[in-house]
Amino acid sequence: MNVECDLVMTATKEPMVRTRAGELRGAHEHGIAVFRGDGRCILANAALAEAVGGSRTSLLQQNFRALAWWKESGLLRDAEATLSDGRQRGCEVHAAAEVDREAWLECGLAAIDHQGERCLLLIAHDVTAQRAVK
Repeated sequence: MNVECDLVMTATKEPMVRTRAGELRGAHEHGIAVFRGDGRCILANAALAEAVGGSRTSLLQQNFRALAWWKESGLLRDAEATLSDGRQRGCEVHAAAEVDREAWLECGLAAIDHQGERCLLLIAHDVTAQRAVK
């Protein structure tokens, strides 16, 4: 998943992503979240909430460093490495331990500057249906 992008806030405070090609990809396509370096979620869209079976409000109360499924899936390791070295990473993870529904997510991670702070951008695409067909 290509995560070379800019974070764009819409009038409804829904985060969207502008890719290098200039396209806007919103809630209907990709789950998007931004986490501070300490792990606290500061932005999340409805697509990510739907993918993991929660709400935007519940996502905004989470800290990725405290989520068992991030650790178990390797997403925590990749997130910490991305924040540390600034390199983009991609992975496919099974999100089942602390979410309301079992999901497979194709994820892209990037370190971004948001309001002067280094943050983690997560872009996730729900591939649960595709995995079920395999």
